[in-house]
Amino acid sequence: MNIVLQVGIDIPFVELVTLAGTLILVLIVLAAGGFAYRAYTGTLTWPTDTPEESDDLNRGADEDEWKYY
Repeated sequence: MNIVLQVGIDIPFVELVTLAGTLILVLIVLAAGGFAYRAYTGTLTWPTDTPEESDDLNRGADEDEWKYY
């Protein structure tokens, strides 16, 4: 007499987790590829690439919270 006991996780749950993991991996690869493409073509801009602003103070309007900005 053979007794078989199944212990573990149901197969549909494992397939769902595998599918979700595969989808996340594909999205990560696509995002990395998009980043590399934009960096290679020069369409990617960084906040430090903006020209330096002058150090002159500008007077705000009367309704502004700050007097100078």
